[in-house]
Amino acid sequence: MHADRARIGQTGPTSPGGDGRATRVGDAVRSAAIETLNEHWLAGRLDPAKHEARTTRATAR
Repeated sequence: MHADRARIGQTGPTSPGGDGRATRVGDAVRSAAIETLNEHWLAGRLDPAKHEARTTRATAR
């Protein structure tokens, strides 16, 4: 899994910027994170509750 996708799934819709501050991620990154979460859920690596919690965090604006 790509490191940025993992970070999005774990910390919500922000990503550390080069200066250490959190910056908002764009729709493309958010969509990629949700796609990855869906793949892991379909493969049985995430239970429904965790999938819902992580996709909810990824879509928070």
